[in-house]
Amino acid sequence: MKRTSGSLCWSLSLVLTTAALAIPANAQTTCLPVSGSGAGTSFGTVVAGQTYSYTATGLIGFNFDGCKSDADGFATAPCSGRGIADNAFLCPGLWGVSLVGRLNGECIQLGTSGSFVAPSSGELVLYYNDQIFGDNSGSFDVCLTVGELPPVIGCDTLDGSLSGKFFGGLVEGRTYAYRASRLIAFNLDGAFADPDGNKSGTQTGRSLAPATFVCPGLWAFSLVGKLNNACLQLGNAGGFVAPSSGALFLHFNDELDFDNSGAWDVCVDLAVPVDVKPRQCPNSIVNRRAVLPVAIAGTAAVPVDKIDAASVRLEGLAPRLSALTDVTPPYEPYVGKARRGQCHRLGADGITDLVLSFDQQALYQSLGTVTNGEVRVISLTGQLIDGTPIVGEDVVVIRIP
Repeated sequence: MKRTSGSLCWSLSLVLTTAALAIPANAQTTCLPVSGSGAGTSFGTVVAGQTYSYTATGLIGFNFDGCKSDADGFATAPCSGRGIADNAFLCPGLWGVSLVGRLNGECIQLGTSGSFVAPSSGELVLYYNDQIFGDNSGSFDVCLTVGELPPVIGCDTLDGSLSGKFFGGLVEGRTYAYRASRLIAFNLDGAFADPDGNKSGTQTGRSLAPATFVCPGLWAFSLVGKLNNACLQLGNAGGFVAPSSGALFLHFNDELDFDNSGAWDVCVDLAVPVDVKPRQCPNSIVNRRAVLPVAIAGTAAVPVDKIDAASVRLEGLAPRLSALTDVTPPYEPYVGKARRGQCHRLGADGITDLVLSFDQQALYQSLGTVTNGEVRVISLTGQLIDGTPIVGEDVVVIRIP
């Protein structure tokens, strides 16, 4: 039967969906809208045995009661949940009101992100998996890539729409840093929220999101991420370890978006462990010409031979020299340091590090006005060879002789 407001009422069963992966940024990508009209959108010919990755954003309305679904088939208020499609649907046995593909008569379960290996060669047509299309509205924005997902994109804006925004592919076990600023208005009465979910204007404080929000149980009106349908609590600044590989979508955690306005500035980068003056703690710098060694500690998740050494900058300064050698283990956290004692004197750990040489006096002078004994956070930026943006930081103590 056609869905009405309230929970989706199909019988539930386990569906094996395609796995999400992380992949090169130079892959061939085609982006097209897929509407809820039932007509389908051709993405051209796929080749048997080739891996294809996809992302899909946006919502499609599937009845006249205001219910919408994302590409995974999850419904928004006033409906909720998702269910398996019965025999009246375009692709029975897959998720109802989700994004699906048809290839040589065979249905393929797609969604907000993932990848699949083409079982045969032929024309791939994408559809909204429904049974009645006359009351549908809207479309998904779908991108299909030959190969894997591109890496995290770095910085972009995020508005208050429920569809969210794709911020690139994550790799399981890697640490990522995020930062976000500005305010989004979440009603027409002058109430605003920062990325931590702190309210201002006509409302104050913050609260946990109810079941109708994008990520129930996390902070309402805050910055959240979705990775393989699992919610991640983000906010103004911090870091997290990717629990799985897949596409990261960022959202304003709300239940309605017609009364939202404004946008946050958001950055998501791969975080790496940085050690200023390896084997010293605290790390002090003075206004004197000298070589300042800085190590990016190698890890199993990010081997340093994957880093483009020429792209690295320390507070905007380029390194004079670089070398691969083992000098220090990683110190956590990779980002969010603030105290002089957040360092160690440990030596080699058996994993190769990238050691860069900087001009200590140039770094000192780039910090502007300083005082003796002041603790400063020193930021490092750069990218991997594949273009993935990286960030890291360490703390130093200012010494004035």
